[in-house]
Amino acid sequence: MTSEFSVADRDLTSIAAKYDLVVQRARYRDPGMDETSVLAALLVIRTLRDKLKADERKLISTARTLKITWSRIGNALELKSRQAAERRFLQLRDDLEDVAGDVLTQTERVEVARARRDRRTEYTWATSHATPIISLALRLQAVSGLQQRADNSPAALAAYQRAANGAVFEGRPAPPPPRMPWPARLHEAVQAYRTHQQADREYRMRAAIRGPLEDTRPPAGLLAPVAFDRLVHDMFGLIGHALDINLHDHTDIVEDVQSLYKKAGPASPRALEK
Repeated sequence: MTSEFSVADRDLTSIAAKYDLVVQRARYRDPGMDETSVLAALLVIRTLRDKLKADERKLISTARTLKITWSRIGNALELKSRQAAERRFLQLRDDLEDVAGDVLTQTERVEVARARRDRRTEYTWATSHATPIISLALRLQAVSGLQQRADNSPAALAAYQRAANGAVFEGRPAPPPPRMPWPARLHEAVQAYRTHQQADREYRMRAAIRGPLEDTRPPAGLLAPVAFDRLVHDMFGLIGHALDINLHDHTDIVEDVQSLYKKAGPASPRALEK
């Protein structure tokens, strides 16, 4: 027996009429109903639901392009507030899944969007305060025994304890002591900065004496502005580890990191303990 309609139909009016007919027959337990029509109707519900979500997202985006306020959009959607309208738009966005690398729930989409917004705020603040960030990164990287201090930090010991407990539970040998990765990352960041500084000096000196036909290619290690900003942003997060380790002999570094993060406020990579 053939279906009452096909989900391939493009005429939504025709689909709606056929769908209503199937629902009406189902309401009255029509003995002539067949599996294909019922399953096709369910598929149409899902297809229409997806289409309505996509259309709603496009219409909200268009409304914002037309500078319609979130409050008016919320009223049109019968939502309680402008914040609810913004949240609804974030819930409808599927491009956020490309960032997270997974299929997200509506709540997770909101959290990813919020994390991206916070990340942009953090990035912007860091690039505007490069000098103190770089200075702190250089000072922290120069601390003697930095790797050992990191490996003996409460965070490292807690991670090891969890791993050891898991090994005992599963009957595996105890894992080796942890080696925290951030000191190596900080060292690489500082080295990249120093290489960039040397390359920049070389490039400027060369530019001052070269003729018009000489090679104008930048030397190796010279970072493009965007790459340099990313490096500073990485340092902004890495210097926060000074708050995790024993720096009783370098309390000035701890105090300066705390002061910088406090100054950054909401743009800080981590919340300071009160």
